[in-house]
Amino acid sequence: VAKSVIKQINPQADIIDITHHAGPFDARRACYILSRAAKDFPDGTIFLCVVDAGVGTERKPIILETRNNCKFVGPDNGLFTLVAKELGIKQVRVIENPNLFYRNPPSTTFHGRDIFAAAAGHLSVGTPLEEFGKEIDHMIFLNIRKSFVDENGSLHGEVAFVDDFGNIATNIHKSSLEKAGFEKFQELQLKVFGKFAKAKLVDVFGEVEKGRLLVHVDSSEFLEIAINCGNASKVLNVSGGEEITISKIDGQEVQK
Repeated sequence: VAKSVIKQINPQADIIDITHHAGPFDARRACYILSRAAKDFPDGTIFLCVVDAGVGTERKPIILETRNNCKFVGPDNGLFTLVAKELGIKQVRVIENPNLFYRNPPSTTFHGRDIFAAAAGHLSVGTPLEEFGKEIDHMIFLNIRKSFVDENGSLHGEVAFVDDFGNIATNIHKSSLEKAGFEKFQELQLKVFGKFAKAKLVDVFGEVEKGRLLVHVDSSEFLEIAINCGNASKVLNVSGGEEITISKIDGQEVQK
């Protein structure tokens, strides 16, 4: 239905689905998915983002314009935390002009159709941001841990999200491996949500036996914890937001 609203406003709109599986009510997971996907889209792209547990409440419907001229349309609930930090904030507008709604008054439970999809459609035909509503100087940011390497060479971060295979995506960038002096095939100690486990640092799943925990760099260049042909999230009992520490096991020789 949201696509239909956009097409009614702009029949030539080119619509690409990023995902419909961000998870119900999970703005944190959606925030990470959006951040990683946005990097692969051209400057000036319009992103329609609806993970909105607070629909119909006093949370604001907003448009975030970043410094690369992308527009992010959605609820002000922290969903745009990472893209705002990574791409820079140019301006933030509240969507409050009823003339740009799909239905007025909008449904109290379907702002994705009546406010957000309509706003995306109007943006795609060049409607100026000033027409949507007033500019604001703040937006909601989620409390996301920053990743870092400590003085002992251990990596710290958090679970970004869990994918459909149970692989655990983290917010620890691959550059941390070199900074901490990690080497391929090293045995690592994981501390995830207070639980300890051992894993091997590899490039691909098949470099460890089936059922073995591993750490590798995923396609977005962040560290991922996985099990070859298994579900790491169930073994480590995580779902998103948990603190992670990855350390080298001292005194080992790297077995290649």
